[in-house]
Amino acid sequence: VLNRNFSTVTTEDNDEKHIEVAAPPRTPLAQSALGIALGNDDEMMRARESLTVTFADISRAHVGIRSGVVRTVCERSHFLSEQLGANIYLKPEFRQFTGSFKERGARNAILQLLRKHGESFKSKGGVISASAGNHALAMAYHGKELGVPVTVVMPTVAPLAKVDKCRVS
Repeated sequence: VLNRNFSTVTTEDNDEKHIEVAAPPRTPLAQSALGIALGNDDEMMRARESLTVTFADISRAHVGIRSGVVRTVCERSHFLSEQLGANIYLKPEFRQFTGSFKERGARNAILQLLRKHGESFKSKGGVISASAGNHALAMAYHGKELGVPVTVVMPTVAPLAKVDKCRVS
């Protein structure tokens, strides 16, 4: 049985929010998340600042992943554009090896870890990822491509096709 803590906060419109926490937050990230959930403005500002994505971040990711993902272009959908009365463009990410845009983030995450920890990262167990599908498959595939061991934790209800594909990758 987990020791449960309950926190109640009253919002500006006098509605009460009840937040259940399985255990007191022990890490800075968990404390920050709880502060945000409880409406702590300082925690929200710190979180926003730490999550800011810069143009340099995007450029670095673009350069890093371009050799390992399919470049897909936006294509105008004549049918949807006509039906909705607007120019509608689709980006066919199903053309990626794993069939999903998740490859971009997975490859970038692994490359960032390699950049931060160096080649020794590969021999220290690699990456652990939790997903029920496309992210798991992307991590397994790009881990293999980059020579990084990947352990994927999947729920028992994950589609067997995804589980099998992760094992093969």
